[in-house]
Amino acid sequence: MFAAAVNACPFSVVITRLGDGQYNYGSKKIFAKIMSDKLVIRVQGGYMLVEEFLKNYAEAESRGNETTFTGGTGRASPKRKAPSPRGRAGSPGFK
Repeated sequence: MFAAAVNACPFSVVITRLGDGQYNYGSKKIFAKIMSDKLVIRVQGGYMLVEEFLKNYAEAESRGNETTFTGGTGRASPKRKAPSPRGRAGSPGFK
């Protein structure tokens, strides 16, 4: 099931099987399973159909962009750096 969906996708992403239902998909570790005769991918607190997952993440992963899974919408957002401690009261860089 997973192979058929990936082969139908127009983007090329390196996929490595890690174990039972666990894969490295580009830079992401994903968990796939079959629910109600449909292949789904775990995304944060829920599941997304494999076709929808590939539609949302394949292009970014094929380009090597770092993306983060977001809940609910199934869209990716860029990873953000932690805020700088400078300028916060009580932080070493505060003046």
